Amino acid sequence: MSDFQKEIIRQINETLYRQIAKEEIEKKDQTLSDMLFYALGMDSDGTVYAGGKRIRPLICCLTCGAISGSHEPALLPGAVLEMFHNFTLIHDDIEDLGETRHGQPTVWKKWGSALSLNAGDMLFALTYKALHEISGRSKTDSEISVFDQMVTDLIMGQHLDISFEKCQSITEEEYLTMISGKTVALIKGSFTLGAIAAEANQSTIAELEKVGEKIGLAFQMQDDYLGIWGDSNHLGKSVSTDITCKKKSLPIQYAMNHDASFNKEWQEYNGDPERVGYFADRLREIGADSYTRNQWETAMSEASKKMKSFSFNEKYGNELNELIGTLAERNK
Repeated sequence: MSDFQKEIIRQINETLYRQIAKEEIEKKDQTLSDMLFYALGMDSDGTVYAGGKRIRPLICCLTCGAISGSHEPALLPGAVLEMFHNFTLIHDDIEDLGETRHGQPTVWKKWGSALSLNAGDMLFALTYKALHEISGRSKTDSEISVFDQMVTDLIMGQHLDISFEKCQSITEEEYLTMISGKTVALIKGSFTLGAIAAEANQSTIAELEKVGEKIGLAFQMQDDYLGIWGDSNHLGKSVSTDITCKKKSLPIQYAMNHDASFNKEWQEYNGDPERVGYFADRLREIGADSYTRNQWETAMSEASKKMKSFSFNEKYGNELNELIGTLAERNK
């Protein structure tokens, strides 16, 4: 990651901190305040000690800069994306029983499910407060309609993801429908909100949405790969839950539809953590790892090709393309 990108992330973190701190939640309940900052990887003074790479707000800011020459109009929209993203992670970890996130115990593991659900809801509420702040400054209300659609798409995708755990099998088309909500919506929204912040025309916004769709597809397929064969120490989160929760991720869906003996074993599997290594090896034997890698690399290649058609600000455009390239290589 370049120094330029690190500086933008520093500004994003400052914006995130201000949005939470100005609510003065600690005056009413210190625990809730601590939980919100913890979910964002921060101490209560704004010091960042963990947390993700801020990929979504960074995409938003670099997209804005690539079009307008400045990322500053996208700092608050970027913070909105990150707040919403972390709301989804709090709930996702409860739903999947994930115990680590960003190298730290998950929020529910530290404070319990009930308080964590409530903290997630508060983060969601603060996300919408910030969104309305953006709308009040904007010439249009397009940010709200884009965000509303992103939220409903993502929740539907998460519903399908959980529901598919109990299905005997799903088609690749059903899988793509699920991830189009679960992951693609937020990545696409990052490009869209960045373009709106830059006051781009509708044609440019529509084309960038297509880029976001491809990158979102690739990102989830790559996540599916890492969720089975990734390094938990490097990723900072559990990598066994995709198997123990019997997720219908791309490698598993591929194996179920291409190997009858695996399908039978998978149907009989009871989620025993001791068999995670066995199933990871079986999936490799079937070729699910190479198929998944090929699918995400194809989607990312199509996105990169489309990026070349834009007339971007040189510095921001190069940084955005560099970020996309970095995403394609994460912990292979």
